[in-house]
Amino acid sequence: MKKRWLLGLAMVCQYTFAQSQNINEQQHFEQCQQEPVTCLNWIEQQLPSSVTGSLKWYSLKLLQLDALVDLQKFEQVKVQLTPLLSDPDVPPVMLASVYTYHAKLLAFDKQTEQASLYLNKAIDLLMSINSVSFNLMRFVKIANLLIYLKQHDQAMELLLKLENDFSTSPDHHFKLEVFSNITIVYQRRGQRQQQLKYAKRALDEARLYDNKHFICVSQYNVARAHQQLNQLRKAEGYFLQALTQARESKFEMGEFLALLRLAQVNIDEQDIQSAKFYFAQAESETIPPMYQSLYDSVASSIKAKS
Repeated sequence: MKKRWLLGLAMVCQYTFAQSQNINEQQHFEQCQQEPVTCLNWIEQQLPSSVTGSLKWYSLKLLQLDALVDLQKFEQVKVQLTPLLSDPDVPPVMLASVYTYHAKLLAFDKQTEQASLYLNKAIDLLMSINSVSFNLMRFVKIANLLIYLKQHDQAMELLLKLENDFSTSPDHHFKLEVFSNITIVYQRRGQRQQQLKYAKRALDEARLYDNKHFICVSQYNVARAHQQLNQLRKAEGYFLQALTQARESKFEMGEFLALLRLAQVNIDEQDIQSAKFYFAQAESETIPPMYQSLYDSVASSIKAKS
């Protein structure tokens, strides 16, 4: 696998970034370049007038999946994925995303073997597509899949090559995704200073990209890096920024996580009243399974110190 994607990238590094973007991953709709909530509302208006199974319909469904994943609405993702997994007419580019998102849902459910199977199918499909119509963002997707497969060294090698070879790219979204994935690898490795460095670089690109949702996610990642370095005051400041941004962009899961982390930080600062204040706002009858342990941990810590 390693030799395949390195060879594929090496063959096209002679292209300029602008040339590589001549072939689009999908039809891009202006309404989906900003907040995912705005995108979803627009898609709901467009789908009824689109012929099921047409190229436009599949493009809309892919944008819908991407937006739902960005908002971490995984139950809705599952509902949308189920019929697509058995649809023989799904275009290859969309099928790669279907395999990817299905694999991640399987991973959340601890079905590791099945998740790996679909992640590898997605990588193979992305490599096949890129051999015909090159797109740099597909390499970022491959790197992200390698991270999910815990092949961190291979993921990092690919990401650093993308960073170095396309450092002058004017595409802030592309650079944001590269830096965000590098941040994840350093976080997994426990290399906190590097994690913080790249989280800040991702935030810079998110601001240049001018996307509130990605600014929120990037602020949260900077905050987490500071928190894991035990720089609690700085962490609290960035979590507060992320909370504000999440509320402005109606990113419910971002708001929920920022509130939990703010409670966590205040517990560590021995400010239990503030911790209770933030935790009370995060209380919910439906906690996503992937965040249940974090929620329970914060609740237990507050109870123990009250």
